[in-house]
Amino acid sequence: MRILYVGTGMVIGGVSLMMPVILLLGFSKMTAGIVGMSISTIGFVIQMYAMFSIRASFEQESKLLEQKHEAVMEKAKTLPPEEAINLLLSDK
Repeated sequence: MRILYVGTGMVIGGVSLMMPVILLLGFSKMTAGIVGMSISTIGFVIQMYAMFSIRASFEQESKLLEQKHEAVMEKAKTLPPEEAINLLLSDK
């Protein structure tokens, strides 16, 4: 999640912070635009990488929880009713 914040900071900082600083240092508007947009583009790529990583880990965790649930349900089918109820209530 921290890498998402880094990417967001780069997107915001590239245009709103770096461009004025570069202009104040005496560089041309074209140079400031190129540098600012480059930093923002890199930040956007970092954001997308972070989002796809978060999505992949969520899908993996969801799949593992689904498998765990299926295993508990299969085990509950073979137990007597009282034990099955206790198993289902104790599983969180």
